[in-house]
Amino acid sequence: MPLLIKEVSDSFAEHDVDYWLQRLTEFDIPHSKVFTYDEAANDKQKADNDIIIPLEHPEYGSIRTVNSPFEVSGFEKRKPTAAPALGEHTEEILRELGYSEEEIVKYLDF
Repeated sequence: MPLLIKEVSDSFAEHDVDYWLQRLTEFDIPHSKVFTYDEAANDKQKADNDIIIPLEHPEYGSIRTVNSPFEVSGFEKRKPTAAPALGEHTEEILRELGYSEEEIVKYLDF
């Protein structure tokens, strides 16, 4: 199997992506291009369909992110937000779980 993978990889390396997309389409072979981050994030169709939307990230500034695909009748769709930083909610969660202040300090003092 490794030899077959090498042969196929070497063959694909002989031509650019557009060539292979045309050939695979021509012979009705199911395929799809794997997009780079920049290609996917700046795709006009994805933007027009609110699949990729702008997000103001507190650390990285203006970026694009994936919008939730779900629409629920009677509920407003929640806008995406930046993921929390590592450990950002640790104290809050430990308090909710009933840990004492001494235990919390012990766990956070590492």
